[in-house]
Amino acid sequence: MVITECNPTHVPGAGTLRTRRIPPPTAVRIAVVHPADEHLVVLLRTLRGSGFRSDWAPDCEDALMMLAGARFPVLICERELQDGCWRDILAQVKFLPRQPLVIVTSMFADERLWAEVLNLGGYDVLRKPFQEKEVMRMLDQALRWRPISLLQPFYTSMTPRPRRTG
Repeated sequence: MVITECNPTHVPGAGTLRTRRIPPPTAVRIAVVHPADEHLVVLLRTLRGSGFRSDWAPDCEDALMMLAGARFPVLICERELQDGCWRDILAQVKFLPRQPLVIVTSMFADERLWAEVLNLGGYDVLRKPFQEKEVMRMLDQALRWRPISLLQPFYTSMTPRPRRTG
């Protein structure tokens, strides 16, 4: 992420623009519900390498316990799980006070799955095998899509704090 700042004290009477790179949103936790396989390894590595924190559950039962104990702005869920599927997770997410956006993953991501996910209240479909750029693009869009008031608990460390002078 890049922020452009204006520093009016640098040159009297004129402001100067300075661009600086800020770290990725390390305070944002992403929930991942996915069986343990090589795709999971790639996904978790991508999230960690981009500065996100991730919590992982291999099935629906563990996912429900994970979701009860923490808030997540985004949940990435595999299409088919050992004890259910993404529809079961989506149905339970609707009872949470702060519902995460649900991204469904599948090797067989097609228009039918995408339409079903959207019609049932999910956010999007992510095709496997995962590509880092696509994962990050989708997460960036999902996090930007959320109304800022809903993201407040997730972005507490990202909120710019006024600088004290004097």
